[in-house]
Amino acid sequence: MKDIVLDVTVDVEDYVDFNIYATNVYYKSNIMIWTARILAVILFIIPFYYSEYSILSYVAIVLLLFSFIYFPLLKKSVRKMYFGSKLMQQESILTVSSERLIEVTETNTSNYTWDKILQIGEDKKHIYIFTTKVQAYIINKEKIGQDNVEKFNSIIPNGFKRIK
Repeated sequence: MKDIVLDVTVDVEDYVDFNIYATNVYYKSNIMIWTARILAVILFIIPFYYSEYSILSYVAIVLLLFSFIYFPLLKKSVRKMYFGSKLMQQESILTVSSERLIEVTETNTSNYTWDKILQIGEDKKHIYIFTTKVQAYIINKEKIGQDNVEKFNSIIPNGFKRIK
């Protein structure tokens, strides 16, 4: 199989999407948010059953507020991190072969064999090649085109751990 060369330069939206994806995969934040919302509704209903306000009502309000502002705050802080780091904004070229990944940037060259890759994640817009739980190469499917997505998928070693 021939190597493929991909421009994996990350823009701010790719970086935000990755952080939300990683947060959901590793910290189950979607489950946490929905649990907080359900718990808040239960805590909000209990005082009405006993026909008096209590601290539970205030806890419910705080949980609801948290559940609705968590992702907007996450997005804001991730955008701030992106624009504060020139390393994240630099051009990045990734060469993918059946043996290894080689990333070349203005300041660095990284070389990973597949056994050093933690896992590969994917959503509708991106492929994420995790080198650690919090770091990944972010491949925007639209930017590289469907042909390269298919080539990439055919290069990945059989049985490689993938998460959706």
